[in-house]
Amino acid sequence: MRSRVSIIQRISALGSIPHLVVLLGATVAAWGLLPQEQAWWALAVGPAIYLLISLPLRLIVTSCQRRGARYLSCGDLVEAIDAFKESYAFFNRRKWLDRCRHLLLLSASRTGYREKALCSIGFCYEQYGNVDKAEGYYQRALDEFPGSIVATISLDVLRERMKRRR
Repeated sequence: MRSRVSIIQRISALGSIPHLVVLLGATVAAWGLLPQEQAWWALAVGPAIYLLISLPLRLIVTSCQRRGARYLSCGDLVEAIDAFKESYAFFNRRKWLDRCRHLLLLSASRTGYREKALCSIGFCYEQYGNVDKAEGYYQRALDEFPGSIVATISLDVLRERMKRRR
């Protein structure tokens, strides 16, 4: 059973700068290293170098988060919750990595992986029908990340639904 869950990612303009620096730097380096008659290849080599750097970083370091998203899209909520909890624990032990994700993981997302994991766990519990645990995880996300738009909206929607059912 595949789920039709929409995932919205907010992008940070400042978080995009490291992407551009790596992309342009790789292109300029390729331009300088290639023979003059083949310098136009730098336009292909630069982006290829960028992909060789950024993809493994994100694929390896965020594997639990991506695994949770895959389980969620297949409707396997129990496995998704476990994967998101594993992701949260990984980034909670390495808060510096989550804070510096723009530079170290070339992630342009405004939302950190710990915040995403907590909100995703809340969402899974909500889909599972465990409203109390869902509310607890959304609240935990708000406690740890007071400006969390996703947690705020999710908690508001959940509480509104609970009011209507009463």
